[in-house]
Amino acid sequence: NSYESSYTEDFWSTILGALSTFIAIGISYTFLDWLRNPTMRIEPVKQAFQIFTKKYFLGTFLIYIFTGFFTLLWAFLFIVPGIIKTISYSQAYFIYKDQKILTENGKVSALDCITESRKMMDGHKWEYFVLQLSFIGWGILSILSLGIGFLWLKPYVYCIYAAFYNNLTENSHFDESLDDF
Repeated sequence: NSYESSYTEDFWSTILGALSTFIAIGISYTFLDWLRNPTMRIEPVKQAFQIFTKKYFLGTFLIYIFTGFFTLLWAFLFIVPGIIKTISYSQAYFIYKDQKILTENGKVSALDCITESRKMMDGHKWEYFVLQLSFIGWGILSILSLGIGFLWLKPYVYCIYAAFYNNLTENSHFDESLDDF
């Protein structure tokens, strides 16, 4: 009976984790759109759930599954390769969004987005890692505020990650390679 209870808790924990990830990606997409067009009108609720539309859901779900699986395989070697691959795959969702907009038929391969992310992050993994470390102090303060600080920290982090991607695409050769995608 306790085994079934544990299994049920794990199942719902996984579902809630995936849902929160998808909402975070939707928020990140909104920030990316806003960075590229600061005059746009933001509809927070609608745009936070944009991942759950026909346009984005399947590809986002596949990227979520594939990156989780690949990261798990790398983590079996040791923890460090798993962390490195997590950073390598970190831009796949943004690449997917850009490709959905740029492709005429709307067909975008999740595996191609992961591969492009890996290539895009060559030479930038350390920057991204340091960027993530810079949020540790804010995370501690958010915990000390009984979690209330996360109401400000999480959107800020999503915006910074969108800005990081936007900066990578503007200042590298990947903006041209994305056209060839």
